[in-house]
Amino acid sequence: MEPEVVINGFLEVVKNQPELFDDKCLQDLPELELVIERLEYEDDEEKVELAADAIIDFCDSNHQIGDAITNQVEGLQGKRKHRSFYSEVQIIDNTLPLLQQAIKDLLDDRDAKRPGLKF
Repeated sequence: MEPEVVINGFLEVVKNQPELFDDKCLQDLPELELVIERLEYEDDEEKVELAADAIIDFCDSNHQIGDAITNQVEGLQGKRKHRSFYSEVQIIDNTLPLLQQAIKDLLDDRDAKRPGLKF
């Protein structure tokens, strides 16, 4: 799967199937969040690949998310045989910030549901 497909597939799963993020996923999510945040220090040409690799690593431990991404993008594989520079630039400028926000929103939602003190 192309890196752009992995990233966009993950965003679609977050948006359309947030219920798949069980307690284990939510425990693993801060590590993915940290990796994505650190991408700002990487070269632009590596950011997309590294973000996709981080999502794949996350999915290795959280199979339901990986399966959902695969199901989400199955039909797209045949439509896009190669990536363009424009799509990579667009992902860096637009999609990576969306990815950071999506992860933050999942974690904020998790924290809002926890009993205890709220600050």
